[in-house]
Amino acid sequence: ATDINGIVTISTGTLDANGAFDAAGTGDATGGIITFTDAGNLELSGAVTSLGVLTAVDHGTVTYDGAGAQSIVSDVYVNLIAGGAAGQTKTLAGNVTASGAFTTDALVTTAIGGNELDVAGATDINGTVTIAAGTLDANGTFDATGGNVTFTAGGNLELEGAVTSLGTLTHTLGTVTYNKGAGDQDIFADTYFELIVDNAGTKELTGAVIVNEDLTIETGVTLDVTTGDHPINIKRHFENKGAFTSEDGTITFDGDDDQEFKPGASTYYNIIFATTGPATKKLIINDGPLNANPLVMTNDLTVTTGTFDLGSYDSAFSIAGDLLISNGAKWAKGGLVTFNGGLTGQTFTDSNIPPVANLGDITVD
Repeated sequence: ATDINGIVTISTGTLDANGAFDAAGTGDATGGIITFTDAGNLELSGAVTSLGVLTAVDHGTVTYDGAGAQSIVSDVYVNLIAGGAAGQTKTLAGNVTASGAFTTDALVTTAIGGNELDVAGATDINGTVTIAAGTLDANGTFDATGGNVTFTAGGNLELEGAVTSLGTLTHTLGTVTYNKGAGDQDIFADTYFELIVDNAGTKELTGAVIVNEDLTIETGVTLDVTTGDHPINIKRHFENKGAFTSEDGTITFDGDDDQEFKPGASTYYNIIFATTGPATKKLIINDGPLNANPLVMTNDLTVTTGTFDLGSYDSAFSIAGDLLISNGAKWAKGGLVTFNGGLTGQTFTDSNIPPVANLGDITVD
């Protein structure tokens, strides 16, 4: 056991506590003070219920490296490492802040649960991080190469810095938010459950993105598919409160239930609606209060399966490319439909036999 009733200072050395960590006789450092004066280390292999007053400004590393399961004490650390024997889990006992870096070693699991882990520096996940209803707020760089980010409930992963890899990311639960402030931020090409772009600046796709639930662009943010024209597949709803730069990219709505699209004040290049659910499922266009933000397309719309629904919100629609309604697909009329391809020419094809689409009121520019 390690018994700290007074003050321990660590410069560049290491305090390796292999047993219980205790300053008050109950396995803790309550009343004691642990002070890092340089890039030293505190290694904890036993049970810890308090670190007392843990002091450091910008240096010092605390490692939980027990051979079995351990609780990570709720505290403010500089650098924090979840290490130890393979197959073991280090569980946050409350909210934890790392003002420096956070690392989960290979084959080790850090369980955040319903707590918040706030990391100011680099986050390096070589093992597994599990998130239930809590949040991993990574404000620096993020690299989960070879690791796992596992959501077990509706928790959150917030990414403010550059992302090298998301490792193996759960696609059936959880929300990933890219929330860098001013400047550009790359969105890692992956399959997400809920995806949000937030805060400010421009978020740029680096490859194809699949969203198994909702995609949201928050106010003041631009989502850009970039000149790579990276495609986006959305399985449920898409709400644009900010701006979307479509370039020559394609958005495919291919969920198995009704989907809603709030296009905001942006234009879109190619859109495909191809429900994977029953033929009665709809893509509902919601152009906002007073129909202020109608869907504006600069190229083609293809309705492969399901119903393209302008009628639920009496939404208007304009298109500069071709409109194709495949056999078996339907159109629910709403507001004015404008064909504005000009001298380039446009085609409207209803492949149903006989044709069944009633576009409602139209105008041709």
